[in-house]
Amino acid sequence: MSNLKVWAFAALFFGLAGCGGGGASTPSGTSGGTTGGTTTTGTTTGGTTTGGTTTGGTTTGGTTTGCTTTGGTTTGGTSTTGTTTGTDTGGTTAGTTGTTTTGTTTTTGGTTTGSTSTTGSTTGTTTTGSTSTSGTTTTGTTSTSGTTTTGGTSTTGTTGGGGGGDPFPTGNIQGTVYVPTNQLTGRGPTDLTALGLATVNLRLASDNSFVATTNTDSLGRYAFPTVNASTQYIVSAAKVLLDGATIHAYATMKTGVSLASPVTCDLDDTTTCGADAAQLQLSNLVATDSLATIEDMAGLSDQFEAKYLAVGSTPPDMTSLSAIRAASQQLVTSVTPDGSYVGTISGLPGTNFSGRVGALVKNNQFTFVIFDELELNQVSVSNPALDNATNSTAFADVTDNGILSAQTLDGQADIVGVFAGNYGQGQWRLGSARARFSLTKVSGSGQGVFMGTFTGDDHLAGGHAIVMVDSQNAACVSFMDSFSGLRVIGTGSVSGGSLSYDWADSFAQKGSSTGSLSGDVFSGTYVAGSDDSMPWTASRLFFPF
Repeated sequence: MSNLKVWAFAALFFGLAGCGGGGASTPSGTSGGTTGGTTTTGTTTGGTTTGGTTTGGTTTGGTTTGCTTTGGTTTGGTSTTGTTTGTDTGGTTAGTTGTTTTGTTTTTGGTTTGSTSTTGSTTGTTTTGSTSTSGTTTTGTTSTSGTTTTGGTSTTGTTGGGGGGDPFPTGNIQGTVYVPTNQLTGRGPTDLTALGLATVNLRLASDNSFVATTNTDSLGRYAFPTVNASTQYIVSAAKVLLDGATIHAYATMKTGVSLASPVTCDLDDTTTCGADAAQLQLSNLVATDSLATIEDMAGLSDQFEAKYLAVGSTPPDMTSLSAIRAASQQLVTSVTPDGSYVGTISGLPGTNFSGRVGALVKNNQFTFVIFDELELNQVSVSNPALDNATNSTAFADVTDNGILSAQTLDGQADIVGVFAGNYGQGQWRLGSARARFSLTKVSGSGQGVFMGTFTGDDHLAGGHAIVMVDSQNAACVSFMDSFSGLRVIGTGSVSGGSLSYDWADSFAQKGSSTGSLSGDVFSGTYVAGSDDSMPWTASRLFFPF
């Protein structure tokens, strides 16, 4: 990739935006409920009757935060019926027939009807008040003193509420866009607020090519229903605010090997800075080697996001692309590599190359080793045949931003890659052949890359003793004597500070040997046939220059 393409790629990226994995969305729900009304029969004093009062129901809508909707509360109507038939002393007859009101409340997502039917009647000096409640019936009592009659009182029961708010958008990629509250309003807290009615674009992370576009709903949710499996994408969101500024959020994410289950990708300031830092590292890598690529942009973004959260970074001004870049630059320089990294290497499609790799990084310098799987398999064959000329060890500087670039000591292969915190990745190139490697930091006792000398030979001349132990305590061993051309490859394991390994050498010999661990140093001897013992030592504190 030419530098012109790189900067064009970066320019496109910033016009878009870039997804770490977000949490699963919770479907909204409504807890409804109706409280029935209170019925009071009118009171007659001296021939005057005061009728009942009816108060209609009140509905309070629900409140939605992020992806969770809490349903509204519905208070049902209140119905008062007062019916009085009677004769008052003094020759005045007053009779008032009350009315029954049924309160009906409609809630978005469901309808709740709360109703009360009350009948109160008085004959002569006796009044019987009755209430019909859904599921409950209460009979009121009335007492008459002189010419005053008081009706009974009844209360209805409770009716369950309806359903919740809007359904969540569905798609193979879906999520919610969040931005700091104070960056939307110009004041207030930095708590995250969903960015509703924003434009969301989907692009391929490999070349930034456009795939699809959609909009967030009023709750900041989006979905892309049609995507590819095992594909890395950049999801970017943007919205023009009332003051004319455009607020941005983006993330880098990868779909699963199957599209049977949607992948949730929320966007916020953390994913935005992580994605931008990964893009910045891509630019740094290509500036070092125009043929280099980063295979796992999502994995690299994850490392920067983890660092962002660990240090409690203050969100940058997300209406400013330069502020976002400054924050990502700080992340890049704060996640410098140090220590031992162990992983695997495999050929690109169409090749069968595979093996195990390790890197020891100290003081911005690294030692890089490759164990070819075909050579490791020689340990188990009856007539081993190792290639005397192969030496896949490399030494070089690591830049402050974690970029490495070197040739193997035999001058045959180029190694380019990028490290960030606990993770490293890159390419091994031999002519037109390509293989990619992925490394993870290990720090357990006896784990990592241990580099030293074999029979006192100078490592810069090609002589070396290497012990590489992964997180499962599986070991690979490589010895090289530059004077005689002797090479030894071994496989084994470490347990309780002891190394046991089987080996094959370039003289078609096989055997088994041991070594021991003392602090950060492995040591042992190599003996083949009647040859003299050849001591070796390998340290995790090895410094190549």
